Amino acid sequence: MAKREHQMPNVKRQNGPRPYWYIRYRIRIFNEQTGKFERKEKWHTLGYCNEMTISQPKRQRDELLAQVNQQVVNIREHVTFGSFVKIYERDHLPTLGEGTQAKYDSLLRNHLLPEFEAARLCDFDTHTIQAFLTKKTKDGASWFSRDDLRNLLSGIFTAATKWGYWHAANPVIGVTIGEKEWSRDLRPLSDSEVQNIIEAFPEHSYMRLILETLVSTGLRISELIGLKWKWIDLNRKVLLVRERNYRGHQGRLKSKRSRRDLPIPGVAERYGFLKPADAQPDDFVFQKEGQPLDERALLRQELKPVLERLKLNFEGFGWHTFRRTHLTLFSEEGGTAFETRDQAGHAKVETTMGYIRTSMERRRDAVSRVTERLVPASNAGIMRELGLPENSTHPVTNSNETGLWWARGDSNARPLPCQGRILC
Repeated sequence: MAKREHQMPNVKRQNGPRPYWYIRYRIRIFNEQTGKFERKEKWHTLGYCNEMTISQPKRQRDELLAQVNQQVVNIREHVTFGSFVKIYERDHLPTLGEGTQAKYDSLLRNHLLPEFEAARLCDFDTHTIQAFLTKKTKDGASWFSRDDLRNLLSGIFTAATKWGYWHAANPVIGVTIGEKEWSRDLRPLSDSEVQNIIEAFPEHSYMRLILETLVSTGLRISELIGLKWKWIDLNRKVLLVRERNYRGHQGRLKSKRSRRDLPIPGVAERYGFLKPADAQPDDFVFQKEGQPLDERALLRQELKPVLERLKLNFEGFGWHTFRRTHLTLFSEEGGTAFETRDQAGHAKVETTMGYIRTSMERRRDAVSRVTERLVPASNAGIMRELGLPENSTHPVTNSNETGLWWARGDSNARPLPCQGRILC
């Protein structure tokens, strides 16, 4: 709880070779070993006795203690950032997914603690955090790295508020990191590109089945690597998403909405064909010596060489490229925004929309249909007015030198007078 300090110590004289006036008052210091605050006495010198009378140091004392006594101090807010991070890592990080834990640990060790470890929580404000992120921009940190740092800081102060270490508004509110920057190609694959990649692997190989499943369902690679035989219903041709394996850690899904059932009509037979006769319900589908495969090794050693050979590799290509491809095509084939969200296992439609990339061909066809419905089909009036055949396809352009419109496309191009028409 907040506690109002009220101290008024006597001004005292310290004798010696050169006597001086002083006061003693108390401050609280956080003991990181015990996790508690301790009262510590502070000695404050006011001036030499031969330079001032007792009334002057008393006025100085009153001014100093007025600031202390008028300030409502929340003791916990004097905890250093480094000390609170230890509490945050102990009590909050374990509740997050393995991937998020690893990312936050890296951000804390490499960015936040080197900058703020000794700073007190009460010393933070919006400008302090804004200056830090702006500095990271100048140091070359990507937009996504700055966004992660902002989100982590916001989460730390949210936890500090819940646990009574922070009582003001979250200082991260109002911080900006600039416009989103896309440094990688996040496009989906074309039909022919997907087919070429799949056909590059033997028909009954685990890599081919992995790729076919990813493009058919939009699964996260961690969800597919963590798949067990008990979660494949071959009779209903449905795949049950119940756990995931993130870099060797088998555990809960990324979010509650990630728990879902996905139809697999096109690949169910392949699973039935490749299922070992002695497979147990808790056996991993994609495993080596009983352990799930490492998706990083698969990408680096199996998939990337094929992509290089096919000249289909590009910066930004990864397992999520197949997820992005599936969700884009699922939407194009008539899936509503909510159906696509459920297919992806996202909590928000906005997240799913970030995966979908519309094709120019589909937009061109849609624009043509809209144009046919709304724009009069005949252009005979304009052609007649310009003195051109009604079926003419020659473009009409403007000459800056003459101010006349020209009918291009044949050897007898001729000027057309401009009479205030919209073409002018």
